Amino acid sequence: MSRVIRRFFLSAGLVAATALHAQPSSVKEPKISADDKPIRLQVYQGAIINLMQWVMTERGFCAAHKLKCELVTVPSAPLGIQAIVAGSLDVVISSADVAVQAAAGGAPVQFVGGLLPASPYALSMRTGVIQTSASYPTNVKAIKGLKIGVTARGAGPEAQMRLLLAEAGMDPEKDVTYVAVGPPSSQYAAMVAKQVDGVMGFEPMPTICEESKLCGNLVDLRKGQGPAVGRGGSGVTYVASKAFIEKNATTIDAFRQASAGAIEWASKAENFPEVMAIAKRHFNLGDLPDAEAVTERLVKNQVSSYHWQLNREGIKAYAAHLAKEKPNTLDAASLFYSRAY
Repeated sequence: MSRVIRRFFLSAGLVAATALHAQPSSVKEPKISADDKPIRLQVYQGAIINLMQWVMTERGFCAAHKLKCELVTVPSAPLGIQAIVAGSLDVVISSADVAVQAAAGGAPVQFVGGLLPASPYALSMRTGVIQTSASYPTNVKAIKGLKIGVTARGAGPEAQMRLLLAEAGMDPEKDVTYVAVGPPSSQYAAMVAKQVDGVMGFEPMPTICEESKLCGNLVDLRKGQGPAVGRGGSGVTYVASKAFIEKNATTIDAFRQASAGAIEWASKAENFPEVMAIAKRHFNLGDLPDAEAVTERLVKNQVSSYHWQLNREGIKAYAAHLAKEKPNTLDAASLFYSRAY
């Protein structure tokens, strides 16, 4: 794990500005302080999905709750879950389906907060690879025999790809070849190099493929396309180990409030210029045509999609679906930290 994890530390003393609000105005609970305790949060290399972690640290939301937020780069949710169970990471960003699968397999983990309640995924195909005018799910049949990129084998994008194929009446095991292409920063390059025919991925790929001649989105779960159980299970969440929660409940509660406060602050139109500035310090689209305009659209898409509340019903529906596919003894109610929003 040490070879794939890069750390950098952002303490209260290094925060550039102090947050104006410690938590959303709609949250009715006393402000919680972590008393300068550290918390290690997963980020993905080159991914705009990290935006709220950047806002939390740079806009002072961690400092407001006396949290020492350490951002740790881990390339996939399955590796992140392994890390929180092993104790080398405290909070992982994971699509709900991956966390539910891990819990069903015996991993002692719980959801501690929401980030993106709706699905962030789209199946993006390289231009010219397929020819179809059909709508979902019939259009998915056109990808039979092709190579589909995913962040890592067993990660959320592959789980969603399998659900798409199954609903289209295809064989998720045999009808496509899954290729692990890494985080979003490497997915575009894999498409350009024709290493894959398409990618099941999250931002920035879906927005890039809306703007680029290189690719287009065949199935866009962000817009309500795809199987309902997949959309419910693919929301992005914060997950921690039960052991860490039990020993550090105050730290987790301070994190909940800091995260929710950052999301509410970033959602306000008057704060968008500062949110955009924070994003630009960490994220760029290189030599992509119209990179500036695409980045602005991407950031607007992100801030309008965030919410701190968990999609409990969607997660429970996915857990029920998984139990039918792979019988297990998981109690869905046990998946949620008792004080999670």
